[in-house]
Amino acid sequence: MMGVATLAKVDTAAPGTLWRRYRHHLGLTRSEFDDYLAGVDAATCLSITNPRTLDEPLKLADLREQADFQPPQSYRYLAPHDPGMLHSLTETAQVGPAAPLDVGKR
Repeated sequence: MMGVATLAKVDTAAPGTLWRRYRHHLGLTRSEFDDYLAGVDAATCLSITNPRTLDEPLKLADLREQADFQPPQSYRYLAPHDPGMLHSLTETAQVGPAAPLDVGKR
């Protein structure tokens, strides 16, 4: 695990709607965006706050020593049974402006 962020907003809509809302934040051309989402009726854009890189990455083996932990492929909510070292990262979270992070097919 290289870093953490707080999920601020999940926005699901038609690709064209998401493009109008977030095009200045996505880091994609319109062509790249359209190619990635070709054929889908809806997509999801995640907005995050307080992204930060950890001073030292957390090793998967260390996380699994503390709890039964399976890393997500993209993002997921922190669960009560997740390792304590992950929960401690949220204790210093600060509120800040949201920025789009990722667009996923739905």
